[in-house]
This record gives sequence, structure tokens and C-alpha cells, in this order.
Amino acid sequence: MAEEYRDQTIPYTESELEVLRKGWQALKSYKDGYVSTADFPENGRINLNLKYSNGQWKTLMDFCDNELGGVMHEDFYVELMRGLHKTSLYAIPYIKHFDKMKDGFISSDEFGRLLSFLVVHDSTLAVKTFQDFLQEADRNLDGKVSIVECANWIEKNCGDKWRG
Repeated sequence: MAEEYRDQTIPYTESELEVLRKGWQALKSYKDGYVSTADFPENGRINLNLKYSNGQWKTLMDFCDNELGGVMHEDFYVELMRGLHKTSLYAIPYIKHFDKMKDGFISSDEFGRLLSFLVVHDSTLAVKTFQDFLQEADRNLDGKVSIVECANWIEKNCGDKWRG
């Protein structure tokens, strides 16, 4: 029998998100909202019923290990799931993570780290300079790229290739 996967183009309802949150809280390493990536391979992809390639799953695990210190907080997880159906929404928690200054904008250094992460997911993404990115993504022409502008740029340039 073929494996059934959840249709990732359909948004989760708030009640479905609550079920996911409760499932997250039931994982054996759950403590203070955090779950170890050690719980992910056996529980994460299987229980979430998500269709990720092995490469995409490895990239998510590497992100969690290298960027999040081997753990993921349930709020980050729920925000990912809330946006799973639309690339620009799914990208927001990642962009917020790379916004190290927490000012709501993507600097040149932050863009470099974010771009490295995106290229792993979508090898067809043309490597851009920050100036190219700024020119393409800064829709309100204020000389800065906000998290939402960045998310829209990712959707335009990456589509669904990198999120699963």
C-alpha cells in the first residue's frame, strides 16, 4: 500500500495545530517547550505525516542541530506548521531566526547566512549579492528588507522547492 502524506497545500486549522502541539509535548525529550532533535527521526516525520525527501529532512535536522543547538521550541515548530501550506509563511520562522539583530530586517550578514541555508534546499537558486537581493526584495523602497519582504522574495525565487 502506498504511503499517504498530508496535503501540504492545505493550511492546518487551529484545532489541528493544538493536536500537533500536544503531540510535541508528549515527546520523550520535551522539557520547557523544547524537544531534542534526537526525537525527530523516529517521531517527527512519521507522526507529522510530512513528505520530505531524505535530503530535506537532513537539512532540517542540520538546521536544528547547528542553528538551534540540537533542540526546537514548540512555538517555532507550531509556527512552521501554521505556514506549511505557503512558502512565504513557512519561511518566516527561519527568517526570524537569521535576524540576529532582532530588528525585523535582514542585514547583509544575515542575508549571507540565510542564503547559505536556502541554497541547500534549492540548488537552482541563483546566488545573489546583497545589493541584488535588496533591489528585488525591498518593495516599499525604504532601503531595508523586512521579514515579510524577505519571505515574499523567497516565495518568488524558491517556490515550494525548499520546504518539502
